Amino acid sequence: MGQVVFPDDVRVNGNLSAGSFSPPADSIGDNAVQTPSGTDPGIQVSKLEHRFHAVYADESATTTASEARVIHVARRAGTIEEFGAGSVVAAVGGATVTVDLLVNGSSVLTSTFVLDNANSAYDFETGTINTPTLAAGDVVEASWVAAAGGGTIPLGFYVEARIKENAS
Repeated sequence: MGQVVFPDDVRVNGNLSAGSFSPPADSIGDNAVQTPSGTDPGIQVSKLEHRFHAVYADESATTTASEARVIHVARRAGTIEEFGAGSVVAAVGGATVTVDLLVNGSSVLTSTFVLDNANSAYDFETGTINTPTLAAGDVVEASWVAAAGGGTIPLGFYVEARIKENAS
């Protein structure tokens, strides 16, 4: 059977059934997806990408101490899109905080990065991610080492990783 071409808009007042449907790329936008109501579950979670902003933060007046913290456990395969750190009060003099991002105990950055007296309060310094790929079950950990170095260690240290997990 040949195709039927409609040269103008078409409106269907009842239900429309199709054996298959191939919408053109970018033709179904956010406004076309209705908010679920009643018993309609909406789009299944397994069909959606998930974006996480994994954050760890000290209290704003707390001196940064060396530690490592688990900030995310991947539920699905995905990608680490960005990782960075900052402080509410910047380092003074020779004080530094050396920052790393680990997946399952191994660094995924090209190299560690440092917060020091070149950073201002609230500067968000980012690391270069060498291995961004995550598998389901991977554990993402932020690690940092604070050193006074004759100066004043930053206060209110924080880290954030932006992570995208794929639909299953």
